[in-house]
Amino acid sequence: MKHWTRRQFLGAALVTLLVAACERQSGRSNEGASEEAVIDAIETGQGAIVTLGGQQVAVYKAEDGSVIRLSPVCPHAGCQVDWNTGEGTWDCPCHASRFEADGTLRSGPAREGLSPLS
Repeated sequence: MKHWTRRQFLGAALVTLLVAACERQSGRSNEGASEEAVIDAIETGQGAIVTLGGQQVAVYKAEDGSVIRLSPVCPHAGCQVDWNTGEGTWDCPCHASRFEADGTLRSGPAREGLSPLS
């Protein structure tokens, strides 16, 4: 049986924590929740990346209560966008493309908006 040094143990613990933190940021965990409950949890005028039907979806709940479902994949390089609460935009962390809440392109390098989902 191999014995671990304190450094090896702490390194393994740090990697475990980092992986867990990255998984939490990859989208809301709503496994088992109904689509209605997941969308109800999003505040009006806000967006979130959620899992609906086993698929990651960028969801925006408009002020009028309507719901916009978009692909969370930036068309420029395939990175997942994040919701920018302060600006009310979808922002790509890879190359700084920005999209309006409804998915239309605000600024590139992307050349088209986020794809709508039904």
